[in-house]
Amino acid sequence: EKSQYQAAVRQAEAALAQARAKNNNASSQRERARVLFESNSIAKATYDDAVAASLAEQANVAAAQAALVTARLNLQYTEVASPIDGRVGLVTYNIGETIGPSSGTIVQVIAPDPMYVYFSVSDRQLQELRSRYSDLMNDVSLDISFASGFTYPEKGKINFIDNAVSGSTDSIRIRGVIGNPTGVLTSGQTMTVGVTSNVEQSVVTVPQAAIINDIGNKYVLAIEEGGIAQRRNIVTGTILASGRQVVTQGLTIGDTIIVDGIQKATVGQPVTPLTQEQYNAMIQQQMAPKE
Repeated sequence: EKSQYQAAVRQAEAALAQARAKNNNASSQRERARVLFESNSIAKATYDDAVAASLAEQANVAAAQAALVTARLNLQYTEVASPIDGRVGLVTYNIGETIGPSSGTIVQVIAPDPMYVYFSVSDRQLQELRSRYSDLMNDVSLDISFASGFTYPEKGKINFIDNAVSGSTDSIRIRGVIGNPTGVLTSGQTMTVGVTSNVEQSVVTVPQAAIINDIGNKYVLAIEEGGIAQRRNIVTGTILASGRQVVTQGLTIGDTIIVDGIQKATVGQPVTPLTQEQYNAMIQQQMAPKE
């Protein structure tokens, strides 16, 4: 209800005008006293009284100005404005209801564009990213996809990395920012975040199905000279948005590894490798009706 606060503002404005009028009169009295004192027409005490009265009225003006500022602030508080432009959620209170500091949230406003996406990576993953990119804010882009498998067309970027690793999860929180011009993204959604390089570089990647987990190690079955299957211990890196795993140690570009049929291969024994095209052709031939 603004009425009482509007009245308080008008009262404070009137008090300020009154204080200014008294100050102007006191200033005039002081100037006249100065002229009379310099001509030895009045005593020094009379002049000092005029100076003190003028200073007191100046202080009253300052106090009245402060009171007016307070009254205007109180009037502003009768309207609660959103600090941002955005989409309004469900309104908790209607016009006419009483609210106060203990009323809680009146309405939630979310700025839809751009949106923030929060995710966590392990300390190891973060150190690996930092070893590969000198500037994570500009050297990588963020790809996000929904649970349905739909990949959002807009690219995001990292704009904040937390300053501490969580002791309970050994992970660190990262925030990305991504455009949302069509309003497809909604606050609270859960999605998958992938990191894509903006810097051209060659890395070895393998399908995750080709990686075998051993106690404390990961390895693949590589085809060595003579078609012999051999174990090759590897060190893995990040998982790309495509689902393939980066291999930082243990493989070089051009190595041949077994992806399908790993359970049929034996280390040290010869195998007959097939490319994906050869394997598909063999399956089609097996499934073709026999005459």
